[in-house]
Amino acid sequence: MTAVEQLIQQIEANLDGKRFKELFIQELGWSNPRVARHFRVSAEDREYQVTEIAQKKGLSVMVVDGVPTSRDVMDDVDREIAKRSEEHTSELQSRV
Repeated sequence: MTAVEQLIQQIEANLDGKRFKELFIQELGWSNPRVARHFRVSAEDREYQVTEIAQKKGLSVMVVDGVPTSRDVMDDVDREIAKRSEEHTSELQSRV
């Protein structure tokens, strides 16, 4: 098995096992967040826990605990995460 095939196999195993932090940190070379953010967002009378698991060059990877029930709910969760990310970015910029 080639190195590329091994990498693909490991990526697939991490995806299948929902080991997203290991995928991004160990396999793809992203960094741990400097300060991992945890917060809740609400969509259609349900709360979802959001956890930042990795970052690279200003981009963050966040995992949502629980599966949104529809595309509309997923869009609502995405909007809430984006709003929180913008607030966090503005807060960081104001410190500089």
